[in-house]
Amino acid sequence: MITPTEHTYRLSGDIDMSFMDSGAPPDSKDYTTLIIFHGSVFDRTSFEKLPQYAHSFNLRTVVVNRRGYPGSTSYTESEIEDLDQGKKVHLEKLGSLVGSFVERFIEENEKTGEGIPRISGEGKSGGIAIMGWSIGTISAMSMFADPALISPKSYSLLQKYVKDLVFYDPPAVAFGYPYLTDIYAPWRDKDITSPDQLASSFLSWASSYYQHPNPNGPSATLLDNSKSTAQQTSFSPEELERFCHKPSLPQELAVYVIIILL
Repeated sequence: MITPTEHTYRLSGDIDMSFMDSGAPPDSKDYTTLIIFHGSVFDRTSFEKLPQYAHSFNLRTVVVNRRGYPGSTSYTESEIEDLDQGKKVHLEKLGSLVGSFVERFIEENEKTGEGIPRISGEGKSGGIAIMGWSIGTISAMSMFADPALISPKSYSLLQKYVKDLVFYDPPAVAFGYPYLTDIYAPWRDKDITSPDQLASSFLSWASSYYQHPNPNGPSATLLDNSKSTAQQTSFSPEELERFCHKPSLPQELAVYVIIILL
């Protein structure tokens, strides 16, 4: 039974980033470290079962709670305003933060005398893969958006380790594409009139699966994604409560809404 450990790094600007670490696979010298940034509302605890499988695939999993989630520093009012207004500086700060976190993770592991494996085997072994799930894709991509975000010294270190960028179920808005207005989304539902209703609707919508008459069809509008046909996953009510951080929803919706308006 693998018990992940919890840690918090204090980075530049007194920003705390909390994360869950599965630890290295036993006796492996060429494992890959998978750093994961979770999606909207569902925080790092939703990945708590992943370490039980990761080691068998020669993976070390590190799941980071993004800002505004438990253990990590919330955004300031001015930062939320930058996000609401779609300012580039918000993503620039995010990219620098992600780069600083990865660099700190490498350095802290070096202090143990073991370190983490560098890229090897023509990129097939060792190194670090950075993954974003859903809207967490933005966090994962941010470090790669502009070379100027990373100092030459930091870049020299990171290039020895960082080898992959993984997109897990990314939303269109993460890439700047406008959201399709004829497909259901909770934040556009006129029947939702309160934050609590929005949170409940979002959780159901995001954690459900649907019966699609023709998933390979040419039109997404034919997919059955109405609220009445949603089928919940195997999460128990207790798990759903533990995995979700509802207070973060307003800041997350700012991402969806601002991109929709652009």
